[in-house]
Amino acid sequence: MKRAAALLALAMLACGGEKKAADPCEARIDAIAARLERAARYAEPSGAPPEVPLPEATGGIPLEGTPPVLVVGPEEVRLAGRGVGGEGDELAARLASDLRALREVSVESDDGAPWTVALWADPSTSLERLGALLSQASADASFALLVRASDVRAPRGESPPEEVQAALRARPGESVYERRERLDLAWERATATCESARGHLPIPASLAPSGPPMGAPTTEPLVDALRRCGCEGTDLVAMEAIALAALVSSEGPLVRMPPALRFGHATDDARETTARGTVADLATAIAGRPAEPLWIVVE
Repeated sequence: MKRAAALLALAMLACGGEKKAADPCEARIDAIAARLERAARYAEPSGAPPEVPLPEATGGIPLEGTPPVLVVGPEEVRLAGRGVGGEGDELAARLASDLRALREVSVESDDGAPWTVALWADPSTSLERLGALLSQASADASFALLVRASDVRAPRGESPPEEVQAALRARPGESVYERRERLDLAWERATATCESARGHLPIPASLAPSGPPMGAPTTEPLVDALRRCGCEGTDLVAMEAIALAALVSSEGPLVRMPPALRFGHATDDARETTARGTVADLATAIAGRPAEPLWIVVE
Protein backbone atom coordinates (compact mmCIF):
# COMPACT_ATOMS: atom_id res chain seq x y z
CA MET A 1 0.00 0.00 0.00
CA LYS A 2 2.79 2.42 0.94
CA ARG A 3 4.60 1.55 -2.29
CA ALA A 4 1.43 2.30 -4.31
CA ALA A 5 0.98 5.65 -2.57
CA ALA A 6 4.60 6.57 -3.22
CA LEU A 7 4.28 5.65 -6.89
CA LEU A 8 1.10 7.78 -7.16
CA ALA A 9 2.86 10.75 -5.58
CA LEU A 10 5.79 10.38 -8.00
CA ALA A 11 3.39 10.17 -10.92
CA MET A 12 1.66 13.40 -9.83
CA LEU A 13 4.99 15.16 -9.49
CA ALA A 14 5.95 13.98 -12.95
CA CYS A 15 2.73 15.53 -14.29
CA GLY A 16 3.45 18.88 -12.69
CA GLY A 17 2.29 18.25 -9.13
CA GLU A 18 -1.15 18.36 -7.55
CA LYS A 19 -3.79 20.40 -9.32
CA LYS A 20 -4.11 23.79 -7.71
CA ALA A 21 -7.43 24.43 -6.01
CA ALA A 22 -9.59 26.99 -7.81
CA ASP A 23 -9.16 30.52 -6.47
CA PRO A 24 -12.53 31.52 -4.93
CA CYS A 25 -11.98 35.18 -5.76
CA GLU A 26 -11.14 34.40 -9.37
CA ALA A 27 -14.23 32.22 -9.67
CA ARG A 28 -16.37 34.99 -8.18
CA ILE A 29 -15.10 37.59 -10.63
CA ASP A 30 -15.52 35.12 -13.50
CA ALA A 31 -19.21 34.79 -12.55
CA ILE A 32 -19.59 38.58 -12.41
CA ALA A 33 -17.92 38.89 -15.81
CA ALA A 34 -20.34 36.36 -17.32
CA ARG A 35 -23.39 38.25 -15.98
CA LEU A 36 -22.03 41.59 -17.20
CA GLU A 37 -21.32 40.16 -20.65
CA ARG A 38 -24.86 38.79 -20.88
CA ALA A 39 -26.34 42.12 -19.75
CA ALA A 40 -24.29 43.92 -22.40
CA ARG A 41 -26.11 41.89 -25.06
CA TYR A 42 -29.32 43.69 -24.03
CA ALA A 43 -27.80 47.16 -23.65
CA GLU A 44 -28.63 50.10 -25.87
CA PRO A 45 -26.17 50.86 -28.66
CA SER A 46 -24.26 54.11 -28.61
CA GLY A 47 -26.32 56.84 -30.18
CA ALA A 48 -29.62 55.46 -28.90
CA PRO A 49 -32.09 58.33 -28.47
CA PRO A 50 -33.34 58.58 -24.88
CA GLU A 51 -36.31 60.74 -25.86
CA VAL A 52 -37.81 58.24 -28.35
CA PRO A 53 -39.59 55.20 -26.84
CA LEU A 54 -39.65 51.71 -28.35
CA PRO A 55 -42.46 49.18 -28.74
CA GLU A 56 -42.57 46.11 -26.50
CA ALA A 57 -42.58 42.63 -27.99
CA THR A 58 -41.72 38.99 -27.35
CA GLY A 59 -39.43 36.70 -29.28
CA GLY A 60 -36.62 39.18 -29.86
CA ILE A 61 -32.93 38.33 -30.08
CA PRO A 62 -29.85 40.33 -29.03
CA LEU A 63 -28.63 42.98 -31.45
CA GLU A 64 -25.31 41.65 -32.72
CA GLY A 65 -22.44 43.63 -34.20
CA THR A 66 -22.31 47.40 -34.54
CA PRO A 67 -24.98 48.48 -37.02
CA PRO A 68 -25.74 52.19 -37.46
CA VAL A 69 -28.90 53.40 -35.73
CA LEU A 70 -31.71 54.92 -37.78
CA VAL A 71 -34.08 56.86 -35.51
CA VAL A 72 -37.61 57.59 -36.69
CA GLY A 73 -39.21 59.90 -34.16
CA PRO A 74 -42.49 61.80 -34.31
CA GLU A 75 -40.87 64.89 -35.80
CA GLU A 76 -37.31 63.99 -36.78
CA VAL A 77 -35.34 61.31 -38.60
CA ARG A 78 -31.70 60.72 -37.63
CA LEU A 79 -29.11 58.34 -39.04
CA ALA A 80 -25.96 57.62 -37.03
CA GLY A 81 -26.59 60.70 -34.91
CA ARG A 82 -27.17 63.14 -37.78
CA GLY A 83 -30.49 64.61 -38.81
CA VAL A 84 -31.97 63.81 -42.21
CA GLY A 85 -33.80 66.81 -43.62
CA GLY A 86 -36.75 67.14 -45.97
CA GLU A 87 -40.32 65.88 -46.17
CA GLY A 88 -42.13 63.15 -48.10
CA ASP A 89 -40.31 61.88 -51.18
CA GLU A 90 -37.47 64.36 -50.62
CA LEU A 91 -36.84 62.94 -47.13
CA ALA A 92 -36.92 59.35 -48.47
CA ALA A 93 -34.46 60.25 -51.23
CA ARG A 94 -32.08 62.00 -48.83
CA LEU A 95 -32.21 59.07 -46.43
CA ALA A 96 -31.44 56.64 -49.24
CA SER A 97 -28.47 58.79 -50.25
CA ASP A 98 -27.23 59.02 -46.63
CA LEU A 99 -27.55 55.24 -46.25
CA ARG A 100 -25.44 54.66 -49.36
CA ALA A 101 -22.80 57.12 -48.17
CA LEU A 102 -22.69 55.56 -44.70
CA ARG A 103 -22.36 52.08 -46.17
CA GLU A 104 -19.35 53.18 -48.20
CA VAL A 105 -17.47 54.25 -45.07
CA SER A 106 -18.76 51.45 -42.82
CA VAL A 107 -18.34 48.34 -44.96
CA GLU A 108 -14.88 47.27 -46.11
CA SER A 109 -15.90 45.34 -49.24
CA ASP A 110 -18.58 46.37 -51.69
CA ASP A 111 -19.73 42.85 -52.60
CA GLY A 112 -23.45 43.61 -52.44
CA ALA A 113 -23.94 41.54 -49.28
CA PRO A 114 -26.86 42.59 -47.04
CA TRP A 115 -26.05 45.46 -44.70
CA THR A 116 -27.97 45.76 -41.44
CA VAL A 117 -29.28 49.05 -40.08
CA ALA A 118 -30.79 49.13 -36.58
CA LEU A 119 -34.26 50.70 -36.77
CA TRP A 120 -35.24 52.64 -33.64
CA ALA A 121 -38.80 53.77 -34.40
CA ASP A 122 -41.37 55.34 -32.11
CA PRO A 123 -44.14 52.76 -31.54
CA SER A 124 -46.82 55.22 -32.63
CA THR A 125 -45.19 55.76 -36.04
CA SER A 126 -47.60 54.75 -38.80
CA LEU A 127 -46.41 51.99 -41.11
CA GLU A 128 -47.56 54.13 -44.02
CA ARG A 129 -45.03 56.77 -43.03
CA LEU A 130 -42.29 54.22 -42.30
CA GLY A 131 -42.85 52.35 -45.56
CA ALA A 132 -42.70 55.55 -47.60
CA LEU A 133 -39.57 56.66 -45.75
CA LEU A 134 -37.69 53.42 -46.45
CA SER A 135 -39.10 52.74 -49.90
CA GLN A 136 -36.07 54.15 -51.72
CA ALA A 137 -33.41 52.40 -49.61
CA SER A 138 -30.93 50.43 -51.71
CA ALA A 139 -31.33 46.68 -52.13
CA ASP A 140 -28.38 45.86 -49.85
CA ALA A 141 -29.89 47.65 -46.82
CA SER A 142 -32.06 45.66 -44.42
CA PHE A 143 -33.51 46.86 -41.14
CA ALA A 144 -33.42 45.29 -37.67
CA LEU A 145 -36.48 46.53 -35.78
CA LEU A 146 -35.52 47.32 -32.16
CA VAL A 147 -37.97 46.66 -29.33
CA ARG A 148 -38.10 46.31 -25.56
CA ALA A 149 -38.18 42.63 -24.69
CA SER A 150 -41.15 41.76 -22.51
CA ASP A 151 -40.05 38.12 -22.12
CA VAL A 152 -36.38 38.54 -21.18
CA ARG A 153 -35.19 38.81 -17.60
CA ALA A 154 -32.10 40.97 -17.17
CA PRO A 155 -29.17 39.29 -15.36
CA ARG A 156 -28.91 39.83 -11.60
CA GLY A 157 -26.06 39.35 -9.17
CA GLU A 158 -26.02 39.17 -5.40
CA SER A 159 -28.53 41.41 -3.66
CA PRO A 160 -26.76 44.69 -2.76
CA PRO A 161 -27.21 46.58 0.53
CA GLU A 162 -30.36 48.66 0.97
CA GLU A 163 -28.55 51.95 0.37
CA VAL A 164 -27.41 50.70 -3.04
CA GLN A 165 -30.88 49.38 -3.87
CA ALA A 166 -32.33 52.76 -2.92
CA ALA A 167 -29.85 54.51 -5.23
CA LEU A 168 -30.90 52.25 -8.10
CA ARG A 169 -34.67 52.62 -7.73
CA ALA A 170 -36.38 54.56 -10.49
CA ARG A 171 -37.96 57.88 -9.50
CA PRO A 172 -41.36 58.93 -10.89
CA GLY A 173 -40.90 61.38 -13.73
CA GLU A 174 -37.12 60.98 -13.71
CA SER A 175 -35.37 61.76 -17.00
CA VAL A 176 -32.64 59.54 -18.44
CA TYR A 177 -30.14 62.29 -17.65
CA GLU A 178 -31.20 62.39 -14.01
CA ARG A 179 -30.94 58.62 -13.87
CA ARG A 180 -27.44 58.77 -15.32
CA GLU A 181 -26.41 61.32 -12.69
CA ARG A 182 -27.85 59.09 -9.95
CA LEU A 183 -25.93 56.07 -11.26
CA ASP A 184 -22.72 58.10 -11.51
CA LEU A 185 -22.99 59.18 -7.86
CA ALA A 186 -23.65 55.63 -6.70
CA TRP A 187 -20.75 54.41 -8.82
CA GLU A 188 -18.37 56.96 -7.33
CA ARG A 189 -19.20 55.72 -3.81
CA ALA A 190 -18.94 52.04 -4.73
CA THR A 191 -15.60 52.40 -6.51
CA ALA A 192 -13.99 53.97 -3.47
CA THR A 193 -12.97 50.36 -2.78
CA CYS A 194 -11.55 49.89 -6.32
CA GLU A 195 -10.58 53.23 -7.83
CA SER A 196 -9.13 51.65 -10.98
CA ALA A 197 -12.72 50.67 -11.90
CA ARG A 198 -14.09 54.21 -11.62
CA GLY A 199 -13.63 55.18 -15.25
CA HIS A 200 -15.23 51.99 -16.58
CA LEU A 201 -18.93 52.17 -15.80
CA PRO A 202 -20.30 50.35 -18.86
CA ILE A 203 -22.89 52.80 -20.10
CA PRO A 204 -23.48 53.87 -23.72
CA ALA A 205 -21.41 56.86 -24.78
CA SER A 206 -22.74 59.79 -26.77
CA LEU A 207 -22.46 59.43 -30.50
CA ALA A 208 -19.42 61.34 -31.72
CA PRO A 209 -20.21 64.04 -34.32
CA SER A 210 -17.43 62.77 -36.60
CA GLY A 211 -18.79 59.28 -37.11
CA PRO A 212 -20.71 56.33 -35.73
CA PRO A 213 -18.94 54.63 -32.76
CA MET A 214 -21.71 52.08 -32.46
CA GLY A 215 -22.54 48.93 -30.56
CA ALA A 216 -23.18 48.16 -26.91
CA PRO A 217 -20.69 49.29 -24.24
CA THR A 218 -17.87 46.88 -23.50
CA THR A 219 -17.46 45.34 -20.04
CA GLU A 220 -13.89 44.13 -20.46
CA PRO A 221 -12.10 47.19 -18.95
CA LEU A 222 -14.30 46.96 -15.85
CA VAL A 223 -13.66 43.23 -15.39
CA ASP A 224 -9.91 43.79 -15.83
CA ALA A 225 -10.04 46.45 -13.10
CA LEU A 226 -11.95 44.12 -10.76
CA ARG A 227 -9.32 41.43 -11.27
CA ARG A 228 -6.58 43.90 -10.36
CA CYS A 229 -8.43 44.99 -7.20
CA GLY A 230 -9.31 41.45 -6.11
CA CYS A 231 -11.97 40.58 -3.59
CA GLU A 232 -10.44 41.62 -0.28
CA GLY A 233 -11.99 44.94 0.78
CA THR A 234 -13.58 45.47 -2.67
CA ASP A 235 -17.32 46.13 -2.82
CA LEU A 236 -17.97 43.78 -5.72
CA VAL A 237 -21.67 43.41 -4.90
CA ALA A 238 -22.38 47.14 -5.17
CA MET A 239 -20.28 47.63 -8.29
CA GLU A 240 -21.91 44.75 -10.11
CA ALA A 241 -25.42 45.91 -9.19
CA ILE A 242 -24.73 49.44 -10.48
CA ALA A 243 -23.03 48.19 -13.65
CA LEU A 244 -25.96 45.89 -14.44
CA ALA A 245 -28.40 48.75 -13.88
CA ALA A 246 -26.33 50.96 -16.20
CA LEU A 247 -26.22 48.33 -18.93
CA VAL A 248 -29.91 47.45 -19.05
CA SER A 249 -32.41 50.29 -19.33
CA SER A 250 -35.03 50.61 -16.62
CA GLU A 251 -37.55 50.42 -19.48
CA GLY A 252 -36.44 46.88 -20.26
CA PRO A 253 -33.83 44.90 -22.20
CA LEU A 254 -33.25 46.00 -25.79
CA VAL A 255 -33.51 43.35 -28.52
CA ARG A 256 -34.17 43.18 -32.24
CA MET A 257 -36.93 41.36 -34.04
CA PRO A 258 -35.33 38.34 -35.81
CA PRO A 259 -36.35 39.04 -39.43
CA ALA A 260 -34.18 41.32 -41.56
CA LEU A 261 -36.81 43.73 -42.87
CA ARG A 262 -37.24 45.40 -46.25
CA PHE A 263 -40.23 47.53 -47.23
CA GLY A 264 -42.25 47.09 -50.40
CA HIS A 265 -42.98 44.14 -52.66
CA ALA A 266 -40.29 41.47 -52.78
CA THR A 267 -37.75 41.77 -55.59
CA ASP A 268 -36.03 38.48 -54.67
CA ASP A 269 -36.97 35.07 -53.26
CA ALA A 270 -37.54 36.32 -49.70
CA ARG A 271 -40.98 36.11 -48.12
CA GLU A 272 -43.31 39.07 -47.99
CA THR A 273 -46.14 39.83 -45.61
CA THR A 274 -48.74 42.56 -45.44
CA ALA A 275 -48.99 44.80 -42.41
CA ARG A 276 -51.09 47.72 -41.27
CA GLY A 277 -51.27 50.12 -38.35
CA THR A 278 -48.22 51.30 -36.44
CA VAL A 279 -44.70 50.18 -35.60
CA ALA A 280 -46.09 48.68 -32.39
CA ASP A 281 -48.48 46.60 -34.50
CA LEU A 282 -45.62 45.50 -36.75
CA ALA A 283 -43.54 44.36 -33.77
CA THR A 284 -46.45 42.22 -32.58
CA ALA A 285 -47.12 40.84 -36.06
CA ILE A 286 -43.57 39.61 -36.68
CA ALA A 287 -42.93 38.25 -33.18
CA GLY A 288 -41.85 34.64 -33.47
CA ARG A 289 -40.90 34.91 -37.13
CA PRO A 290 -37.68 33.12 -38.16
CA ALA A 291 -34.47 35.07 -38.57
CA GLU A 292 -34.62 35.41 -42.33
CA PRO A 293 -35.29 38.25 -44.79
CA LEU A 294 -38.88 39.51 -44.82
CA TRP A 295 -40.51 42.12 -47.04
CA ILE A 296 -43.18 44.30 -45.44
CA VAL A 297 -45.99 45.42 -47.74
CA VAL A 298 -47.94 48.20 -46.04
CA GLU A 299 -51.70 48.14 -46.56
